[in-house]
Amino acid sequence: MGFQTIGEKVIVAGVYTGAKFYPKKFLWQKQTYLIEKITLVTDMHEGQTKKRMYSVTVGSNLYRLVFNRDSEVWVLEEVWSE
Repeated sequence: MGFQTIGEKVIVAGVYTGAKFYPKKFLWQKQTYLIEKITLVTDMHEGQTKKRMYSVTVGSNLYRLVFNRDSEVWVLEEVWSE
């Protein structure tokens, strides 16, 4: 139980509504996860690097997806499982 650090690149698909991006699903380890709910979106910085974190739910699990706005790479940072 609790957060498990992953730190792996993933592929994310979503939609733009106005100027905002909403992730709808992601591919991790050859499995597609359909996002049910976005619980948090926040911007952060690591030095000069701009990132945007999305906390999303799939079933009873919470996933933290981070988009590097400079390199345009998605990373699955953490998974919370019960």
